[in-house]
Amino acid sequence: MRLRRWLTCLSLVAVAACQTEGPVTVAPKPANTLSASATLVPTIQFTKVATGIGNSGNLQVILLGATDGRPYLLYQVSGSGSWYWYGQLPNPNGLQFRAVSTGKASNGNLQVILLGKFDGRPYLIWQSNSNGAWHWYGQLPNPNGVGFSTVATDDSNVTVFGVGASDGLPYRIDLAGTSWYWFGQLPDPDGVHFSAVATTHCNPITCSLTELIGLGASDGLPYRITQLLNGTWSWSGQLPDPGIGFRAIATGIGGPNENPQLIGLRASDGLPYLIYQVNQNGQWYWFGQLPDPIGAGFSAVATGKGNNGNLQVILLRNGDGLPYLIYQVNGSGSWYWSGQLPDPSGVGFSAVAAGRGNNGNLQVILLGANDGLAYLIYQVSGSGNWYWGGLLPTP
Repeated sequence: MRLRRWLTCLSLVAVAACQTEGPVTVAPKPANTLSASATLVPTIQFTKVATGIGNSGNLQVILLGATDGRPYLLYQVSGSGSWYWYGQLPNPNGLQFRAVSTGKASNGNLQVILLGKFDGRPYLIWQSNSNGAWHWYGQLPNPNGVGFSTVATDDSNVTVFGVGASDGLPYRIDLAGTSWYWFGQLPDPDGVHFSAVATTHCNPITCSLTELIGLGASDGLPYRITQLLNGTWSWSGQLPDPGIGFRAIATGIGGPNENPQLIGLRASDGLPYLIYQVNQNGQWYWFGQLPDPIGAGFSAVATGKGNNGNLQVILLRNGDGLPYLIYQVNGSGSWYWSGQLPDPSGVGFSAVAAGRGNNGNLQVILLGANDGLAYLIYQVSGSGNWYWGGLLPTP
C-alpha cells in the first residue's frame, strides 16, 4: 500500500487522559510505516469522524468503522505534514461504538470518548503525550449504568457531557487530576429533553467558564447550562431565538473579541443561522441568517480556526453533500459567503470534522457519502487559499 502525503493540517477536539489500572497499551508506530494489519485488512468504510491534537502536536483523526463500529486512527506528522494510517486503536474486547468525541487533559494527553453501540455507555481510549502510545481505559464511571444518545467534551476542565438515551436529560463526568468522577445529572429544572449538545467558553472574568448548549428534542430550540466562577452549574434557560429551531449545531470562537459563536442549521430546511455571545458582558444575542446567496440548506456543520484567526464554517449541502464555506473576519467580526470548497471530482459527503494541523493549516476531514472513505480539503494559513487533498491513506 503506497502512502500519499500532503503538507496540510487537521482539526482538534480531544479529551484529556489519566492513569489507568492495568491499561492495554499499544506503542506508537514509526512515522514512516503503515500498521502491519494495513496490508491484510480490506478497504474500511467509516461513518463517524472526530479530530484532536496528540503527541508532538500531531493531528489525530479518529474514525468509526461502518461495518464493525470499531475505532481507527489516521494521523498527520506536524513537522512534515505527511499523513499515515495507524490502524485500529486498542479495544481488547472488540466493542462496537456509535459516537466519538475528543479532548485534552491538563497533562496534554489526548482523550477519545466513545459511546457503546449497544449500551450507549461512555468508554475511554487515551494517548500518552510523552511517547504517543495509546491505552485502553474502558468504561468511565457510571454507577447507574446510564446510556447516552450523544456526547460532547470540554477541554478547559476535561468534562464529558452526555444526553440520556432513555430520558433526554443532560449528564456529566469529570476528570480531576488523574481520576474520573461521576457527577450525575446537570441542572434542568424545566425538564427539557435534548437531542444534541455542544460546548463553548466565555471570558471567566465577566461571565462563566464552560457553557453547555443543548437542542430541545421537541422544539429544536437552544438552551444553556453554565458553569459559574465558583465551579457550580446553573440552568440559564433558552438562548435568544425567535422560534427557528435547529436540526444541528456547532460552536466556535470568533470576532474581534474572541466571542463564542453558535451556528445552527434550521430544522425545516437546513439554512444557517447565528447566535453569539459578547465576552464583555456574557450576554447572548440573536444575529439571524448567515450569508447564503444561493439559498442552500445544509445537513451537517463543523467549525475551525483558519488564516488570520478567521472562524471558518464548513457545511455539507442537503441532497448532494457537497462542501461549502462561510467565514468570519477576525478583525471586524463581519461574515462572508465563500461558496463551494475545492472538490474536483464532485464527491458528496455525509460527515465532516475540522482542525489545525502542520504550520497552522486548517484541515477538513470528510467522509464520502457513497464510499465511506476519508477525504481531505485544507486551507494554507499564510495565503488563506483552499486546496483539495483527496483520499487519505487507509488500507
